[in-house]
Amino acid sequence: GEKLHEQLYSRDELPRGSAHARIMRVESVREIPRLETLEGAVRAINDRAAHQDPEGALDVMLAAIGAELPTAARTGDTLEGLTTPSAD
Repeated sequence: GEKLHEQLYSRDELPRGSAHARIMRVESVREIPRLETLEGAVRAINDRAAHQDPEGALDVMLAAIGAELPTAARTGDTLEGLTTPSAD
């Protein structure tokens, strides 16, 4: 069927207006990681990749952004099922 509505933001984002009536922006409801945290995560991901540990690299990446990957999703070749903790 035809998609009649498309949501262009995730559940951890809130739509906000802008100076132009037809342009919306989004605001994250989650805390944005500090630069030092992200730099450390990139180093750890590179280290795990160098040691042929893709699952370890994925774990570091998910921890850095505060996301969770359901166990069942690890069996496939895609990141389907990637979720973030709700901000409720």
